Amino acid sequence: MNGIDSPLRVSNVTISPQMDPRAPWGKARGGVHPLICHVLDTAVVAELLYDRLLGGWCREELEEGLAPLGNVRGWVSVLCGLHDLGKYMPAFQGLEPKLAIQRMGEAAKADIQRRARNPKDDRFDPAHGIVTAIHMEKTLRSWGASLPVAQRIAAALGGHHGRFIKPHDVMKVAGGARQPGWEDVGSLAR
Repeated sequence: MNGIDSPLRVSNVTISPQMDPRAPWGKARGGVHPLICHVLDTAVVAELLYDRLLGGWCREELEEGLAPLGNVRGWVSVLCGLHDLGKYMPAFQGLEPKLAIQRMGEAAKADIQRRARNPKDDRFDPAHGIVTAIHMEKTLRSWGASLPVAQRIAAALGGHHGRFIKPHDVMKVAGGARQPGWEDVGSLAR
């Protein structure tokens, strides 16, 4: 039996007992909604709306592309839930640094403060959708998806705010998607 103080190993991912999965925030206006709760809420709603909102052509494309995985509706639900995976990065959490430090603790403080929004600083912080797309493409490929399917799904997930991901955006960000001191965001989806 795994004690609370020892790491939990699931497949090839180690989950540290020091990282509370409820700590990263997903929504911060009108109260705090943890990222994990937003992910789960979105997945459940996607599953409920699958038959009501997806047109025939879209459903056929999804069912053809995801059929090898089985339970297409379940996979669509999971993928929709993962649309905000990029919010786990310090640059996003740093948009609300006091909140993020309060929730994530001292271990994350330096990274969050270093990446916190500074009106005088013109640095490039990637949109969370781009980071989501980068990691989801890699994750989907590691799960056995073909490159075209992985790229389409990653672009759709990353472009969920209506700005679809362009190849130059991905190249600009891909080298910095892993940030020192933080787990590879993609490992959270595996």
